[in-house]
Amino acid sequence: MSSLETHPEHERRKENRRHAIHRRRLKLRLAPPDGVIFKLAETTGELIQACKILYEAYTAAGYMRSDGSGIRLTPYHTLPSCYTLIAKEGKNVVATTTIVVKSLEALPIEKIFSLDDYLAWDRRVCEISSLTVHPKYRSRHGELIFSLIKYLFKFVRETLRIHDCVITCNPKHIEFYEAVLLFNRISDEVINSYDFVDGAPAIGAHLDLITVTDRYALVYDGAPREKDLYKYLFELEFDNFQMPTQVPATYQGNRWSPRQLTSLLGRHANGASSFSPAERAFLRRHYATPEYDVAFEICGSRSQTQLFDLNIATNMYLSTESYVPVLLRRVDGNRISLSARNPYALMGGGKLAVPTVDGGTTWIELRPDFLHGGHEISMLELVSRPRLVDLLQAGLVSGVKDPRLQRPRRFTNASLSRTA
Repeated sequence: MSSLETHPEHERRKENRRHAIHRRRLKLRLAPPDGVIFKLAETTGELIQACKILYEAYTAAGYMRSDGSGIRLTPYHTLPSCYTLIAKEGKNVVATTTIVVKSLEALPIEKIFSLDDYLAWDRRVCEISSLTVHPKYRSRHGELIFSLIKYLFKFVRETLRIHDCVITCNPKHIEFYEAVLLFNRISDEVINSYDFVDGAPAIGAHLDLITVTDRYALVYDGAPREKDLYKYLFELEFDNFQMPTQVPATYQGNRWSPRQLTSLLGRHANGASSFSPAERAFLRRHYATPEYDVAFEICGSRSQTQLFDLNIATNMYLSTESYVPVLLRRVDGNRISLSARNPYALMGGGKLAVPTVDGGTTWIELRPDFLHGGHEISMLELVSRPRLVDLLQAGLVSGVKDPRLQRPRRFTNASLSRTA
């Protein structure tokens, strides 16, 4: 092999040329697909339709073995910190993708890749998976898949206020994510066998959602309108996107009612049969109140303390009259998990400022419980009325916008036609 073939700079130039070719192949339709709406899956019918699309796609690609259930239903589809997004034409779900927000537990990708480089104390991370379109809708230059990606980006940045997203994909698809969507590989390593997709190979990749608009603006600068993914994703407005009106305080994506969860865990037992006892017990923590007893009778898990994963950046005020910026990550009864740049500063306890939906602030007094190492600390809530968990259950706690995720200037379909 010649020195030219092994020279890193030469390899980078070859990669850049390949990526440019991928971007030149883009042919974006600068309007939403006719008759299709994009939304969060809110009914079990919508979720099961999405899981049927996944089952058919995954079994055909060899990412899942056919088990007769006809659906790919994972524990994440019933977890409140998971969001199943769908594209729907009439009553039919025609495309789907899933957002799994990082909580104190590991994401699926963390079974094969370390995310230590992305787990900063003040950043929220999610994993994107299951990006799938029904076979009948995969033509027309990827019109539906790019609309779904646009909705996904809008949802994670503007609603969930996520700072970093990660993916795993088959090596044969990584060029699309790198060249077109501008993901960077987490590692040069290719995992030869990933259990989550029945032993198929996998590559991990990451996208910084704080700098993403600047990167897209640079890479797609000067591109023709039908190939300018920056304007398509971040400036055009589609009126068929159904978006939540508020930044959520708690992650409540796939939080199902008692009747819905009973259906998912019981009626669709074949699809849920792969749930381990530990996974069912963990789900029970998120559905802890007595009205969910019937849904969990099949695994013998009793009601217990309600658990909430949170999305709140706030401050902890110390006895020294100073304060420490913190990220409120979880409430588990009277135990509250926080992250901070210097969690040792919280060891003396203090008062946590909790923003409320009326624009006010409720003060929660905390004392230290356990320092986990890194940026994480557990605190115990002292006797207070109301308790933080009561405020959360009543929907009285407000989410907080992040100035690092400001939206770029809007570019409407009307202004596009005027400048054409």
